[in-house]
Amino acid sequence: MTESVALLPSPTPPARTAAPPPLPAPSPALASPVCVGIDDGDIERLVLRATLFSQLGADVARSAVVGETEAEQRSFVDLAFGRVDAQLQPVPEGEWRQADIAVLDNEINTAVDPPILGTVLAARLREEGFGGVIGLLTSSPGSAGPHVDVVWSKGGNLKQLASTLQAKLQERQGGSLPGPR
Repeated sequence: MTESVALLPSPTPPARTAAPPPLPAPSPALASPVCVGIDDGDIERLVLRATLFSQLGADVARSAVVGETEAEQRSFVDLAFGRVDAQLQPVPEGEWRQADIAVLDNEINTAVDPPILGTVLAARLREEGFGGVIGLLTSSPGSAGPHVDVVWSKGGNLKQLASTLQAKLQERQGGSLPGPR
């Protein structure tokens, strides 16, 4: 189950005498990135949400952090490819949008057979053609394999993690993006 982020309404601005000119649509390089994350820990999911949404400015409508249930854990690859939404409901094929950034806990669920591991999910993502940035969060950094772009120690500086993910995304997209917030 995912948690919703409640946004407070903005205060009503003072009335204007003339309507402002319409703003141009953002270019794809300046749009908010679609970010997905997975962790089985409640606190860790909250921290990951804060990092993706507050620090990276993740697209609120398409980004999600999951991992509370085994169904969410097993559906993560489909979520990263945009084939399901955060509630695990199918998305029509024409509306699929691959995530720009996927951040995975390494030991997601070792109580099931086979265990659900971030390194295994990262390999599946790459095997299926995932072109976004893959970050792995772990309490024991080591060899994450060739499928992972960024390995980050749990408890590390999250603003630095956001900056590192942002830089890797810029490299992959070959353009400029707004910096971490």
